[in-house]
Amino acid sequence: MKFSRFWTRVQGLAVAFLLGAMVPASAAYPDKPVRLVLPLAPGGAMDVLGRGLAERLGALWKVPVIVENRAGAGGNIAADQVARAAPDGYTLLLTGDMLVANQTLFQGTINYDPVKSFAPISIVAATPPVIVVRADSPVRDIAGLRDAASRHVVNIGTPGYGNSNHRALTRLQQQVQGTVQHVPYKGAGPAVVALLGGEIDAAIVALPAVSSLIANG
Repeated sequence: MKFSRFWTRVQGLAVAFLLGAMVPASAAYPDKPVRLVLPLAPGGAMDVLGRGLAERLGALWKVPVIVENRAGAGGNIAADQVARAAPDGYTLLLTGDMLVANQTLFQGTINYDPVKSFAPISIVAATPPVIVVRADSPVRDIAGLRDAASRHVVNIGTPGYGNSNHRALTRLQQQVQGTVQHVPYKGAGPAVVALLGGEIDAAIVALPAVSSLIANG
């Protein structure tokens, strides 16, 4: 499979497919629809990336690439589904560092091996996490967040467990002399909606999930 021309245009999240999914060089791959499973809810950076990826691959392969959002359990529902799929290359998983981190966070409850259950295809993109607040928030910087946390609980949403956004929040919690509460959601989309609706005080998500909102103030 020739991916190099496409992958060189983008660089963080990884696409993985089942171990043994490579088909013989003589076989015509793909000759039927391909499933691309996403571990987070619609509306976030990974969802946008996944749908763009599916469109490009569908045009390249001349077969439909069907996106399936399987959010929940920090991405473990999607990973477990792909790990149990037939190892024929027709079920792909777009995921991130959560695939490995969750082995520790959910120790003893994971039914897949992040190394043995999958075979990597390529790094697809790098998306830096950002912390955002509503435009009417009195918090304008990290110093302001520290001050707010010293006076009351600050609730910060993330797209779930194990990803770089969750780890960024963990580091922030270690640096703040106060209470910063983690509120996990099933993706960046739901976390941003919760922030805009006043359900949480801030959110840490990948930049593409909020770039248009930042541009609009």
